[in-house]
Amino acid sequence: MARDIDRDCLLAFRLRAAHLHERLPPGHLAEAAHAGLQDSVPRSGLLSLYARVRDTQPSSWEDRSLVQIWGPRGAVYIVPARDVAVFTLGRLPRDRESQRQLKVVADATARAVDEGSDVTAAVTAALPEGRAVSLVRQAATVGTLRLRWDTRRTEIFAARRPRASADRMRVELARRFVRQYGPVTPDQFAWWAGVSGEDAKLTWSSLAEELVGVTVAGGQTRFAHADDEQAVRSAEPVEGIRLLPVDDTYTKLDRDLLVPPDRRAEVFPRPGKGAPAYWPGALLVDGSIVGTWDRQLRRVTLRPWHRLAPQTRAAIEAEAEAMPVPPLSRPMRVRWA
Repeated sequence: MARDIDRDCLLAFRLRAAHLHERLPPGHLAEAAHAGLQDSVPRSGLLSLYARVRDTQPSSWEDRSLVQIWGPRGAVYIVPARDVAVFTLGRLPRDRESQRQLKVVADATARAVDEGSDVTAAVTAALPEGRAVSLVRQAATVGTLRLRWDTRRTEIFAARRPRASADRMRVELARRFVRQYGPVTPDQFAWWAGVSGEDAKLTWSSLAEELVGVTVAGGQTRFAHADDEQAVRSAEPVEGIRLLPVDDTYTKLDRDLLVPPDRRAEVFPRPGKGAPAYWPGALLVDGSIVGTWDRQLRRVTLRPWHRLAPQTRAAIEAEAEAMPVPPLSRPMRVRWA
């Protein structure tokens, strides 16, 4: 029978696994990006690094220890350069025909980049079926494409395919997911990694011996890594202030556990009509989301949901003012809404 885990312990464990309880020493950027940091909103990856690593600089996202790729769900991700294979080959479909098609797209993209020609035209010519362009992001799973997105333009680079087993990388990706978010389910892994349910189940079965079944607050059976079970059960509350950007690792899963129902639309608004002009991040105080914030260039607007103590407000302002967002020659303006 699966043993139950308290919600607060689960969230405290995740905060610690994500390095949000205590900032890492300067330069430990790859460690902060161990499970990948989404960077699909202007400088969200940089601000996720800032939340985790001391002395983060405006250029930290370009550090040699990191690389940008199209990662899970086709989103731009910052990942450790040494672990590119985990986040590319680890998501490569098992179906041989899908692999063949993605390799054609990746090769056409690489040739276009090398020749300085139009990527869209090259890929369309290689795969005239009509959906070729939509496959370019998926083709990153072949492992031969890198990118640089600086919020203004996207540059694609060709690279050598990592010399690693796709099967091993799939298991390692699942392991990192479990140890970052656990306890979790195979369906959650499939969504997060952007792979088919069938592929996710096959990968999960390869990791099964490392997992233990648990429940969270009396809910469905989930799985934690056996090495982490005791740490999850005994995770202590977290203290401190963090301004988490939109799509931060910590806020990707179990939003019903993170935010009360009446506040969920504020933290996670739906795209389309009525969406905010600037996507909100989560205002984290002592391990709890207590409001939202957004940024326009070097102006930060804070929206707490209840009255905060003067020392807490001062700490939040200091956190906002120290954001490493260029140009640093201009002061960060902070406004309470």
